[in-house]
Amino acid sequence: MASGPLEPTPKLIELALAVEPRRVLDLGMGTGKYGFLLREQTDLAYGRSQNDWRLHITGVEGYAENVGPHQRSVYDDITVAEIADVVGVYQGDRFDLTLLIDVIEHFAPHDARDLVNRVLQISRYLLISTPTAYYAQDNGNNPLQRHRSWWPQSELRRLGHRGIFGKIGHCNIALLAAADQTLPNVAFTRPFRTLGSYAKDRLLPELYYRRIRREVGPRLSQAGS
Repeated sequence: MASGPLEPTPKLIELALAVEPRRVLDLGMGTGKYGFLLREQTDLAYGRSQNDWRLHITGVEGYAENVGPHQRSVYDDITVAEIADVVGVYQGDRFDLTLLIDVIEHFAPHDARDLVNRVLQISRYLLISTPTAYYAQDNGNNPLQRHRSWWPQSELRRLGHRGIFGKIGHCNIALLAAADQTLPNVAFTRPFRTLGSYAKDRLLPELYYRRIRREVGPRLSQAGS
């Protein structure tokens, strides 16, 4: 499954645009949904032709069969390789924004932390979205789809970077900033939550709620940070 849920999409695009990116790195781009939406909001909506695009989008995808002509029509550059390998050796110009959308849960906890630390060396901001619950996922055709870690908001904060943290539907979200960057003024608001949803979030901590439902998985705090 190379695509994620639609629930968090408007907020993710809002957060991405809030940092006014000109250079975007999409790690584990999958179907290319977020690359297209950023292209649409930044260039296509203003009638700019491909020769006049203002946003430069680089995609990285570890599973070659996920990459098709539609992504190549939107992204400026696409590399088919494992994310950690690409990020580990990158020495080019700094990115304004890096996307890790439905990706971090596919790394073991400490490998994910190392990846985040490295990304924030080469990018001003990092936008993460990850499932609130841990569940087994193992696609035999694509071993990169296996879930290896779980990221409740407390674990995203444990990564140790300043950020904006929140939840939309079944996704935890974090916009992390490099040490020399200021966070944009963007808030998480959910005006249409049901009373039950509000009470659950206020009275039952996320960790306990997921333990009750047996939806927990490997995380940083289990082995210390």
